Amino acid sequence: MRHEPYPNPLKTYVVRNIINTHNIGFRTCIINGRTLRKHPLQNDK
Repeated sequence: MRHEPYPNPLKTYVVRNIINTHNIGFRTCIINGRTLRKHPLQNDK
């Protein structure tokens, strides 16, 4: 298996998007978690 000299831009972009989406959802969960127990974004854990 050949290693790429630099990370695949598309792959990096997708991974970054997933991480950002998860972080936003996680923050929303923490904020909403104080008053709202059930949050749709908690289901992906």
